[in-house]
Amino acid sequence: MNNPLPIITEITLTPITPRDGLVAFASLTFNECLRLNDIAVHTDIKNGGFRLCYPAKEIFTGKKINLFYPINKETGKILTEVVSAELEKLINSNIKKN
Repeated sequence: MNNPLPIITEITLTPITPRDGLVAFASLTFNECLRLNDIAVHTDIKNGGFRLCYPAKEIFTGKKINLFYPINKETGKILTEVVSAELEKLINSNIKKN
């Protein structure tokens, strides 16, 4: 089966007052038909830049299950790069305004 790669058609960033490295939340829309919300954007102290943390839910046993996440490193890296670039643009536009 030859499936085309999903295309990110919209990125929404919600900056927050930084807390414990958390600086924003991201939402990604793919092919204008799938939206993933509540992706936490943290500063990446170890490598510089930002890192993404995907939402999880605690079930009745106390175990946390991931709601969604990239299933390979390449996809995770691409998503991190795209969100990081958008956040950098937002930060730079706010700096220019001040």
